[in-house]
Amino acid sequence: MVTRIATVALLCLPACSAPADFQYVETDPLPGADLPTRLAHVSQLDLLADTTGDHERCSCAAALTGYLLLGGSFADVAAKFGIGPELTFANVHRVQEALLRAANVDGEANGVLGSVVPEYDGDDRLTGWHLNDKDEFHHVLAALDLTAEPLLGPTRATRSDRRAALAAALAAGEPTVFVFGCHGGAADGAIAPPDATHDANHYALAYVAGGRSWLFDSFRRPGMLARRELSADERNAYLANNPITPYWLRRSRGGR
Repeated sequence: MVTRIATVALLCLPACSAPADFQYVETDPLPGADLPTRLAHVSQLDLLADTTGDHERCSCAAALTGYLLLGGSFADVAAKFGIGPELTFANVHRVQEALLRAANVDGEANGVLGSVVPEYDGDDRLTGWHLNDKDEFHHVLAALDLTAEPLLGPTRATRSDRRAALAAALAAGEPTVFVFGCHGGAADGAIAPPDATHDANHYALAYVAGGRSWLFDSFRRPGMLARRELSADERNAYLANNPITPYWLRRSRGGR
């Protein structure tokens, strides 16, 4: 069976009438005393004239934020695309855009798609997985020197029961980063786990550190904060029981 996360263009800006959380200038450095706080200011939406894929960049934005939270060097990845090394809003948005252009090999305006195929034995127990031919997310991961392990249930019948896989990832030590599919685009900026009435049209990121879990959701209007704390129930809904396979991200080189 193919497990697929699809990203599509979200059609409305979140909380359009809400006041901004902070003053937003593209050329400014990301504000904050530590990296998670600085990245809490990052959206996939920008005010730049030279970027056009804002509504398609959710998977790229989530992976880039995850890479940085895991200790990756922004200067190193920016240099791959001829972008300045400073952690400014404009540079982060241009790297997001560059990742999108490098990964969107089908050329369709529907974002970067991730797709894995679980493998089962004769008793329908999970034995492994491989990429679907249509997967594009691996191009983003390669550019960021990341690996992604899908959280998969133990059998074909329980493929969406990801509790054991999530527990193993969390037991490996912090910080821990996951990219997951969800439903976004609500006027108030809320996201929801995919279900019969909420399709998977967006990627977001879960970050676990210091015994706490955080949501980084890049589909925020410029000037709006993109981070909030996740409850245990919310984390389980997005990672342990999500019908769309989440990915556990790790560094390929020089770190977890």
